[in-house]
Order: sequence, then C-alpha cells, then structure tokens
Amino acid sequence: MPRQTKTEKQKGFEEGLLELERILSSMEGGELPLDAAIAAYEEGAKLALELESQLKAGQAKVEKLMKDKSRVPFGEDGEIEA
Repeated sequence: MPRQTKTEKQKGFEEGLLELERILSSMEGGELPLDAAIAAYEEGAKLALELESQLKAGQAKVEKLMKDKSRVPFGEDGEIEA
C-alpha cells in the first residue's frame, strides 16, 4: 500500500471525523432498523478507534518536538523566535 502524504492523512482524518458525525447523526435520528443501527454502531466504533490512533500519533509527534527545544520555533512566552 503506498504511503500517504501529510495532506492525505490530514484529509483522511477530517473526512473520517465527518463520517463519524454522519453515523452518529443517523443513529440519533432513531429511525434506523435494528440491524442497520447495529451495523452503524460497529462502523462508528471502528472509525472512532482509527481516529483516536491518528490523534495519539500526532500527539506523540508534538511531544517529541517539544522535548527538542532546538526544533520548536516558540519561546517561553509563546512568541515566534527569529
């Protein structure tokens, strides 16, 4: 499988979040038959785990950058350093 670019990954996360919101909305409507509601729940749960994994990966990258002060363009006061 080819590697995704940063833009594709971000787009994937954003699209995934929109899809999760769509799933939740359809379930909250209360008009889905039981089988469809269970399938939607299963799909939503899987998607939520994938999105959580992406967020954790992003958080780990930010934490790594914050530990390496030479790569952080912000000072203690939050201002961008030259």
